[in-house]
Amino acid sequence: MAALPDDPVLLRRIIEEQRAAMAALEGRLAESQAEVHDLQFQMQVLLQRAFGRRTERVSAAQELLFVDPEAAQAAMDESESDDDPPKPPKKRRRRGGGGRKALPDHLQRVEVTSAETGPTTCACCGGELHVIGEDRSERLEYIPARMKVLVLVRTKRACRQCPSQGVVTQPAELFALEKAKAADGLLAKIITDKYADHIPLHRQVKRFAREAGVDLPVSTLCGWLRGTAGLLQYVVRAMAQELRAGPFLQSDATGLPILVGPKNKPQRGHLWSYTDGVQVVFEATSDGKQAHPARLLEGFAGTLLTDGASAYNAAASADGVVRAGCWAHARRKFFEARREDPAKAGVALATIREIFALERTLTDCSPEDRARQRREHLAERLARLRALLDQWSQTVRPKSGLGKAITYARGQWDTLVVFLDDGRAPPHNNTSERLLRGPVIGRKNWLFAGSEGGAWAAGVFFSIVRSCELAGVDPFEYLRDVLRLLPKAKVPDVAALTPRAWAERFGEKAA
Repeated sequence: MAALPDDPVLLRRIIEEQRAAMAALEGRLAESQAEVHDLQFQMQVLLQRAFGRRTERVSAAQELLFVDPEAAQAAMDESESDDDPPKPPKKRRRRGGGGRKALPDHLQRVEVTSAETGPTTCACCGGELHVIGEDRSERLEYIPARMKVLVLVRTKRACRQCPSQGVVTQPAELFALEKAKAADGLLAKIITDKYADHIPLHRQVKRFAREAGVDLPVSTLCGWLRGTAGLLQYVVRAMAQELRAGPFLQSDATGLPILVGPKNKPQRGHLWSYTDGVQVVFEATSDGKQAHPARLLEGFAGTLLTDGASAYNAAASADGVVRAGCWAHARRKFFEARREDPAKAGVALATIREIFALERTLTDCSPEDRARQRREHLAERLARLRALLDQWSQTVRPKSGLGKAITYARGQWDTLVVFLDDGRAPPHNNTSERLLRGPVIGRKNWLFAGSEGGAWAAGVFFSIVRSCELAGVDPFEYLRDVLRLLPKAKVPDVAALTPRAWAERFGEKAA
């Protein structure tokens, strides 16, 4: 070990250098500890998403515990005080009627008499037992669907006096696909099974073979779907035109794997949803670029409600478009950060809770009255939350879970408060997100779109099926009727064939 110098100036310099080195080490250690903390937080979030409960519900008592633990404990102690008389146990209210639910009246009833007659003579005297009544009970039976072949007969006529005029054949019945073997009802069944009930085509093929003894290759079904999508796209275009003409839209997107190229290379595509709450249009694209929402929403002038994704920046920057933000997305980040900093996250969660609680009471209000009440009850509270977010941003690490929640809320604040002045826009885009659940469930079954054309067709079919659900109509009944009408419909008449318009015309079927 080298001897220390005797010069006090050199010794002081060595000590200062060591102190600076130790300070640098402590800084790097603090950064490493913060990075480990952030990674642990991200791992907890991912584990919760993968294996935990998906609900993000937090009760008012839990929020009070986040904000003021002493007040929460005092409230619990007061509720458990011995001075108060014990509360009688609540009686469980039986739901109306009780017992088994009656089977629907519209189902066909077939009487089945027991094959066993039972005793017909008295065991005591041997006399004849007379019928004095009967017991009736009902059981629900299932009869597999049956296929049938439509034999199309077209009469041929000719003039015996003028053979040069040739043969005149009766006009053919119009079907959705002119040269296919499938009639409209079968096409409606295939579409409904895959895009409403999420049954992949290969499973449908097995069922057709098992129940009807019909061999229909998957490739044949794919060709039928592409041809039908080419016909239904005009209905979807009419729906998109109606959406663009309205004053309000909300949108969201999810991933859609697509196989592209001769080697079927998987590519992360996107499935976009655009809805006004009455009908929805889906569009599948091979990427998530801004150009896609901007193109579909070209000409739209109104309020566009989305999350904070940059993919909507181009569409939201168009003339006449006001972008609104989603409090559900902002809340999710504070909900995930509640374990990291319960007090601060709890304040944000309690404020957002008031937004949703008030919104449930304004369902039947007019847009003007809804906006007025929002401002009266929420404007001051949201201003206090914004002040707290600005204050916390000075001390909270930006890369922490709470820091990311604060950064997102502050960055989106101008869009998050749009709902205070626009009564047509809800404070969240949960409707468009819920409409994506069906495609996400289907994606778990059929995994990917086999081509870009297949992804495009999926967007067309999801638009039809999910709009039927919003309109309260059976997708199968709608498709079977509309596929019959589309081949002879003119362009101006297509708007009358959308699910919304069809439901208005056929109210009884839509029930």
